[in-house]
Amino acid sequence: MDRQESDHYYYHQQQKSFPHGTYSSPQYSSFSYAEQPLPQPTDQDGNFQYAALQSRKREASTNKSHDVSSTNRGRTWKQKMSGWRFGAILFAIAALIVLVANVCIAIYAVRESGASATADFKPIYTGDCARTKALNTWLHLTINVLSSILLSGSNYCMQVLSAPSRKNVDEAHAARKWLDIGIPSLRNLRVMTPKRRALWVLILITSAPLHLVYNSIFSQSWTRQAYEAALVTPDFLAGAPFDAGYTEYSTAREGGRRLFGEIQANSSTYQRLEPMECIKAYNKKAILDRKTVLVVTSLKTRPLLSTSYGPDSPARLDDGSTNPVFAVEDFVGNEVGTGTWNWMCDNLYDYSSDEGCDLTDVLSGNKEWSPFMPGVKVEYCLSEYLGEQCALDFSFGLMMVVCVCNLIKLSCMVTLCFSSGTTPLLNIGDAVSSFLDAEDVTTRGMCLAGKKEIKQYWDKREGYTPVEPLTWTRTSMRWFRACSTWRWAVFALLSSASIITSIVLLGLGLSNSRSGGLKSWSFGVASIYDGSPYVITYGHELYQPHRLVANILLANLPQLVISFLFLAYNSILTSMVMAKEWSDFAHERKTLRVSAPVGKQRSTYYLQLPYRYAIPLLLSSMLLHWVTSQAIFLDRRIVLQVWWGEPYEDNDVGSVSTVGYSPVAAIICLLIGVSMLVALVFVALGRYKPGIPLAASCSAAISAACHLERNEPDAAVLPLLWGVAASEQWDRIGHCAFSSLGVREPVDGNRYA
Repeated sequence: MDRQESDHYYYHQQQKSFPHGTYSSPQYSSFSYAEQPLPQPTDQDGNFQYAALQSRKREASTNKSHDVSSTNRGRTWKQKMSGWRFGAILFAIAALIVLVANVCIAIYAVRESGASATADFKPIYTGDCARTKALNTWLHLTINVLSSILLSGSNYCMQVLSAPSRKNVDEAHAARKWLDIGIPSLRNLRVMTPKRRALWVLILITSAPLHLVYNSIFSQSWTRQAYEAALVTPDFLAGAPFDAGYTEYSTAREGGRRLFGEIQANSSTYQRLEPMECIKAYNKKAILDRKTVLVVTSLKTRPLLSTSYGPDSPARLDDGSTNPVFAVEDFVGNEVGTGTWNWMCDNLYDYSSDEGCDLTDVLSGNKEWSPFMPGVKVEYCLSEYLGEQCALDFSFGLMMVVCVCNLIKLSCMVTLCFSSGTTPLLNIGDAVSSFLDAEDVTTRGMCLAGKKEIKQYWDKREGYTPVEPLTWTRTSMRWFRACSTWRWAVFALLSSASIITSIVLLGLGLSNSRSGGLKSWSFGVASIYDGSPYVITYGHELYQPHRLVANILLANLPQLVISFLFLAYNSILTSMVMAKEWSDFAHERKTLRVSAPVGKQRSTYYLQLPYRYAIPLLLSSMLLHWVTSQAIFLDRRIVLQVWWGEPYEDNDVGSVSTVGYSPVAAIICLLIGVSMLVALVFVALGRYKPGIPLAASCSAAISAACHLERNEPDAAVLPLLWGVAASEQWDRIGHCAFSSLGVREPVDGNRYA
């Protein structure tokens, strides 16, 4: 119904309701209607349409009473399912599906790995690193979809729980306080019942541990081989006896002899590598697929470099000493994997740097490769090839934390679905309908009061400021004014933290890519497998078990930040979209969109944020959570050392947990985050159509616009328009309100109350 049609309706109704042409206000002097007749709308044949409008009103009134008392099962089911309970039931079902999925995954993983109820990790798959990475990627994608569904359901139910009832609003208004309508609110916590407040708190606090550990339930680990590197002659390969001349810690013990004996016996099975192939195979930060390397040289006159099996005693033997084994670098490798090892250069015992030596000139062909010592000419290498050894690990203890949080959320949602009590005002349609059906006298005479004016009048601690008639000024406000300053501040803080984190990771990646260049970058945990030094922190799981827990929390902290960022983003977008719906009532006559429709009122399966906003936001959140899980992640390394010929694990170095990061994924996170931020800013800079005060989520401002001045018992179920319902003339005061009858646009400079 457009303004011309509604104005004609208004003209005839005012003749019935106010035959003398005047209207009495409870607070102010009487209003006089304009004596000029309003335009009378007609159909295409010029026939008057008043009868059609009256018929529509009677139909709405009949539908209203019928909906309340109807026993028709179809309508009763539809009526119940169209309310907020339908959404809560859907999210409860989703939470149940997520819980079942988590339990099934846990049962399968425990059966495969034999994991116990601790934070320890056990492998459920061991094999090719590419396959392990693919499994890990898809599992984390699934995890982030499930966690995003739980987060959305939590947000929905928390908004329902924080929605005030009409009784809450009346009590707050009587105390000159206002509540939030249609948005997630902390302000409303003080008026919630203890039961609803407890449910709200439980849903909130279970989100923190869930997002702090969910992405670490599954993690990839890789086995890093410590290895022996020896400079040998062809005689050693032919089985010549060796002693290496070591007098300390080595061949004087049986373990050392057995180790070199095994190497000599198995050397025929080693893979032959040409010098440049050998350099490329071992010039890595982490060796995943190879172990012992024998560098074969024809040199037979150089001395041994040391009398000890290690760097403790670098005393040289006589120059005349010869042996099939010229030099040995033992236990090559460390838990983190940084630097090129000194044996590959001619400074074997230069321990001044942990970063190893530089082979740039050798790789570029400007210098001949001379490993171990100057003057060594390499014929070829023999390498013990093992193949990649990667594993997909599972933590039953972390999964238990997730399942418990999931179960608590599900219980809260089910409790909410079957809760009874007063009907909450979930959106502006619910609030307007309630205020039209039962007037709120505390806001009478404040028809032009928006949220800003309510705060000026009601938020004062002392005294009472009488509300004077306000002068109408036609202004077009930007969307961002619908949100409070503190909501924008929280969002800005979380956004800044996320963007700064991405930039820092990107900067670290750039600084650490000097040796490999940008071509060594890869997505997710592949940045670890290719030997890149993208590690934030690490700890020995044997001697520093607390570091594992700390690394889990550190790796998942961005997930928690993004979760709260989603809630803040959703809150801001909801506030702006709600204000847009409110402003449309000044330009388009339409029925109210309510959570429990009656008559011609519109139903909705969402609270306030339409699907065209909610679905892209949810998908963007899922994508951002997943990419973040690939940008910063828990990475575990199993270091296999060699101790007198016996490999061992969880000893000396053993298992190491690290927090790794991927610069490429950090860039993608940054792009997604900035895109979402730009989209929000673009929306926020839009302008509302002028014509109605900006009430935002303020219950008092909404109430102030809902004071009927004519006989409209069924206005709430009819198409409504906001405007001048009682016209002003000369120095008289006008009145603006929602009305199913005719209204005019407010006039600049005129006063209304």
